[in-house]
Formats: sequence, structure tokens, C-alpha cells
Amino acid sequence: MYKLCTDADAAHKKLGLEILASLSLEVGHEAIIPLLEPLQPVFFEALNAPNPTAVRVACLKAVASTVPHVAEKEHRAKQQALQALLPATFSVLNEALAAGDMASARECLSSFIEIASSDAAFLRPHVDTLLSTAFAVAGANVDENVRHLGLELMVTFAECKPVCRPHPPRPPTSAARWTACHATLRSMPCPRVCADVRDRLPASPE
Repeated sequence: MYKLCTDADAAHKKLGLEILASLSLEVGHEAIIPLLEPLQPVFFEALNAPNPTAVRVACLKAVASTVPHVAEKEHRAKQQALQALLPATFSVLNEALAAGDMASARECLSSFIEIASSDAAFLRPHVDTLLSTAFAVAGANVDENVRHLGLELMVTFAECKPVCRPHPPRPPTSAARWTACHATLRSMPCPRVCADVRDRLPASPE
């Protein structure tokens, strides 16, 4: 599996990452934890260009599948190493959206939902990016299924809010973008949930 993940051939690399994601869901912590340190540079390389989108999405899925294995305090160092990959994972989603690749965007959003469901605290260092991205997706003129996944991501995260309440998200730097986030939530379905998410955010980025 490791050889596949590090293979120069994109198809082999994608297959290796997909196998890892599947195995991670099936085996116990004792099998996955020892693999994380050698896999860290593999994940970092696979999440970034010039790898094709399919490889980067497969890597995001693999990362998401390992998150439950590092939830305990004893694995804090390994959790922090995985958290360092979050900016690159958001880039995969944003670039898929920018390219109009809705299939990849759906897979990325599904992976973030999986992470939020298994351990919302894992996303704490980048909660602001997570929520602003979900707001943008849910209110964008894109595939309806993608918009619904953006809303589902917000709902899933809101349901886990007791875990993350001590560290509220920092607002985006753009006041216009922040105002748009609140407006998007007011106009969306599931008003009670959206209001709950909205009420957790400052009224302005000041």
C-alpha cells in the first residue's frame, strides 16, 4: 500500500490512497497509528499540485479516514500533524469548485462531513475557514447536491458545537464576505439550525 501511495504513476497513487482509506475504516488504532508518521509527507505531497484532482481527493478521503484514530489525548502529536494538512484539504475543495468539477467537490464536502461527524474538535484550528467555505458553497450558484452538502456540513458542525464552543471561529477578514455569510444563512432552509450556526458568529469581523 505504501509503495502504491508513493508511486509516480497517478493511478497507482490514487489506488494506494483509496486502499488506505478503506483499511482505516476497518482496522483498529493499533494498525493505523504506526503508519501515520511515515504517511505524513505522503499525504502532504498527494494533496498538492501537480497531482491530478482525483489523487488529491483520494488523499483527502484517506486523511478523513484516519481522524478517528487520533482523537484520544495520547495521540495529540499525531493529531496536530494531521491538522497541519487542513489548509491543503480546503484548497482541494476550492479548486474543484473553481474548475466546475462538482463530482470532486461533492466528494470533498462528504469527507469534511465525515470529519465533523467523527471528531469536530479536529477542525478547531481552522473553524473559520470551514464555516466560511460551507456558507459560500451553500449559497453559491452551483449543483444543487453540492449546495445541500454545504448546508449539511454546517448542520453537522452545529450539532457538534458543544465540543468547539470554547474556541469560536475567527471571522473572515472581509466585512462584505462576513455580511454575506449571515445573509446566506437567513435565506436558507432549516432556519432553526442556520440561526443556531449564525448566532455563534460575531455580528461583524471587527
